[in-house]
Formats: sequence, structure tokens, C-alpha cells
Amino acid sequence: MLGLLAAQGISDGAVRLLAEGLLYNVFSWLTILFALLVAWTGWGFGPMRAAERRAATTGQLLRPDAQPLVAEEIAGLKPVEGAPCRASDFLIPLGVMVGMIFVGLWVTGEGNLMAGSGSTAVFWAVATAVAVAMALYALPRPLRGGRPVLSLARSTHWCFGACRDW
Repeated sequence: MLGLLAAQGISDGAVRLLAEGLLYNVFSWLTILFALLVAWTGWGFGPMRAAERRAATTGQLLRPDAQPLVAEEIAGLKPVEGAPCRASDFLIPLGVMVGMIFVGLWVTGEGNLMAGSGSTAVFWAVATAVAVAMALYALPRPLRGGRPVLSLARSTHWCFGACRDW
């Protein structure tokens, strides 16, 4: 989005302009409220209600003539056996990513968040969050007898395995 503003000749204060424009995204705010309402009440409608009923009654996740949007090798991935399900495995990388966006804006804006490069900040944040998640899974876990959930080599293969096709 910031690149589009820059292409229009708006380079000074592009982040500020983008932040101020968020107030005028009424449809976006209504969509977020609607999603929260559906999640909170469990209300379903239309094709999604039919899909949920089919999955609950038959266990069939896809309708018979459906073409999955995800490759079979990705959809068929199973969780690591014996891996604990902890909220911190999700929340720590998420917090790192959000925090690194502000760090990236501050660094690229030379101390001014509003003058920073949004795309560079997001790239740094995502790369750092992936590295932190990989490190979390590579650390020994006491409940697994001191073994890590994933070795660094295996998590690297999972993260960058698609690059071999380039």
C-alpha cells in the first residue's frame, strides 16, 4: 500500500496518511465486527453452514466435487508426534512479529515511526518471527525428555523446502 502511495508522489508522511485512512474503512470495521459476532455466537449461514453440518455429520471435509486449494503434501502434514500444544508457541512469534514491525519502522525512519518503510519493516518482522518460531521448536522441551520438538535441520527443510522448485 505504501508503494502505491509513493508511486503517486506521496512519500512524505505515507505511513501517517495510511494510519489516518484506517478510520474511513467502515466496511472493514463492519466485517471485523461481523466476524467476531459469528465466532462468538457460533452462528453459521449459507454455504458455510452446510459445510459445517457435512463435516460434523459425515466427517467429510470437502464436498465430493471439490478441488482443494492446498496441495496434498501440505494438507496431509501431520503434527509432530508427542509435541505439546502450547499457546506460547504461537504467541511468542506473533508478539515478536508485531514488535519487530515497530522496530523496523523506527530503524528505517531514522527514529520516526511515521517516516519508516512499511514493506521493509514487515519483511524484517516476518523473517524474525519465523526464526524465533524455528528456535522455539529446536529448544529442548522438559516434557519430551529434554528433546526438541523439531530439529533445526527439519524445521529449515519445512520452511524452505518449496524453494528447491525455483
